[in-house]
Amino acid sequence: MPRIEVDTGAVSAAGARQQEAAGRIRELSGRLAGASSAACMAGDAAVNAALGACLASWQDSLAMVSESVGTLATNLEGASAAYTGTDERAIPGG
Repeated sequence: MPRIEVDTGAVSAAGARQQEAAGRIRELSGRLAGASSAACMAGDAAVNAALGACLASWQDSLAMVSESVGTLATNLEGASAAYTGTDERAIPGG
């Protein structure tokens, strides 16, 4: 069986970057809520409804993407911890 080597620092760093990206996406999603209120001042009820629905859809989609990216970050951090623990048990003091 070939040897498996994992740079746990790189995996942890990737998890941290993903967590940061998830936060930025979540922030953008929140900003769309305010934009929806401002955009719905077109004066025409049908236009207001269409703009509101479009922005709400974007907001929901971004929230789901943020959740997925956050889950990826959590998985990367968990993988790093698991590899580190395995190394410590398999190669004590090494």
